[in-house]
Amino acid sequence: MVPEDKPDIEVTTVIKVMEELIPSLTAEMEKIASALRKQKLSDAEFRSQLSQQYIKASGKQTEEICKKFELDLRAFQAALMYYHNNEHFETALAKLAAEQQKRYGSRRPLFLYLLAIHYDTKIS
Repeated sequence: MVPEDKPDIEVTTVIKVMEELIPSLTAEMEKIASALRKQKLSDAEFRSQLSQQYIKASGKQTEEICKKFELDLRAFQAALMYYHNNEHFETALAKLAAEQQKRYGSRRPLFLYLLAIHYDTKIS
């Protein structure tokens, strides 16, 4: 559910946080994936473990980065939902996604899927 009232956090601040958060979350996902690959799990188990471990790790990463920017986590999450259709926000996210695709190639859809899972599970 998208908040109706404009948040106290400006879109430019949300973008700055995302510019730090997305690479951080991607690096975290890569660490988790690397460790799981060593376990030689089935594809289904690998995806399940990756998703579960990523959700935990990304929550911690998001909290830490919000603290760095002196933002309340819930307020940041609400601002993300509010600005999700904002043209400036969409352009910035598209740029970040393109940068991630250059770096990680075909793994981009998995990253974006896990990012969506993270924020859908964190906002209640």
